[in-house]
Amino acid sequence: MDLERYTHSYSSANSFMDNKSAWILRYILKHSSPTYPAFGRGLSAEFGAYATLKRMSQFKDTKSIDKLIKWYFGKRVTLPKTDKYYEEVDNAIAIAKQFVTALQEKQLTRIKHYQRKLVVEGKKYGLKYDIIMYTDFGFDNVIIDTKAKTKLMPCSKGEIRQQALYSKLSGEKCVILTATPKKFRFDEVLPNDVEQGFEECLSLFKTIENFLDVCKDKHDAIKITPLNTDGWMFDDYTRKKAKEIWSNNETKTNE
Repeated sequence: MDLERYTHSYSSANSFMDNKSAWILRYILKHSSPTYPAFGRGLSAEFGAYATLKRMSQFKDTKSIDKLIKWYFGKRVTLPKTDKYYEEVDNAIAIAKQFVTALQEKQLTRIKHYQRKLVVEGKKYGLKYDIIMYTDFGFDNVIIDTKAKTKLMPCSKGEIRQQALYSKLSGEKCVILTATPKKFRFDEVLPNDVEQGFEECLSLFKTIENFLDVCKDKHDAIKITPLNTDGWMFDDYTRKKAKEIWSNNETKTNE
């Protein structure tokens, strides 16, 4: 199995934990799935907030941000433009404004870095593969991770675990900013959360490496993994593609 370029990430570990079939499809077979409107909402709201703060820092007009968000949404979400599509565009615009208001209230307007890529050597933690992560907004001494939702609620354990990993690897404090079109809230990732979340991620990374060690190639990985196409990670096209791959693999194995 060609894994020279494989790197651990939170999304990979989370996918492995939730649905191993989906993990194989995306991270081993490199099959890409379309970006759904709900996911486009988060990407576009975050981008809109970044563009707004950037223009404000340069004393530029921000009236065209709504159009910019619509353009960005259309670039990322290539599915048919249904009612859901337009609903999520409107949500993205409103949430971007909530992000900006929230950050201004905390006096966080001077962005040091945005969508920063960090690669950490896995050997430092007893891993065979390195760990990669992308952080949303970086300010002085704090990373802000944004979550764009339609209902305001406390952060999930998974969301806290992700930022615990980022905090441990970057050495910076992480705070989660969750916003809906009308409200927002901040949740700080506490030191105890950081240690526990990091250990949970590390355990998942090691489990993935143990799984890969058992497999000689991708055919082995498919062979020992029952196909499960339940959940949001599979649309009709991806489900059909997965069934073909698993079926063809079984045929080759029996030859």
